[in-house]
Amino acid sequence: MIVAKDRDATPYLERNRLRSPNEDAVDVAGALTDMGKYLFREDRLPTYDLAVVITKLDMCRRHTSGGRCNRGTAGFAYVGGACVVNKRLEKVNSVAIIEDSGGFSGIIVAAHEVGHLLGCVHDGSPPPSYLGGPGASNCPWEDGFIMSDL
Repeated sequence: MIVAKDRDATPYLERNRLRSPNEDAVDVAGALTDMGKYLFREDRLPTYDLAVVITKLDMCRRHTSGGRCNRGTAGFAYVGGACVVNKRLEKVNSVAIIEDSGGFSGIIVAAHEVGHLLGCVHDGSPPPSYLGGPGASNCPWEDGFIMSDL
């Protein structure tokens, strides 16, 4: 576990901050990509299977370039990314970003995102073609288990 003590320790978050008079949030998709690239180049860290950043910064996700950012995002990770290093893209895929505003609000989100890293899809979804496996088609979304979209 590494605890960042200043903003310079997480440049991938700062680089993806959206700041305006009405908005201060992190574009989490861009931050996750940049985090993977940052960790690919970082050689001061010990070997790890997963890298999870927990932040109190508000996260959002853009669905189109330059479009509005949806603030309903509380976490983001690559499905099946655990232990994956993509040398062609010079990026680590075993990364997740979690929003926790205090009071342990991010615990369920963290479990959900680690599930993604380990290959779990959202409840009710088929397996991704690049992973195979059983998927979660037989686990109804409506039941509200951990892999329902939070």
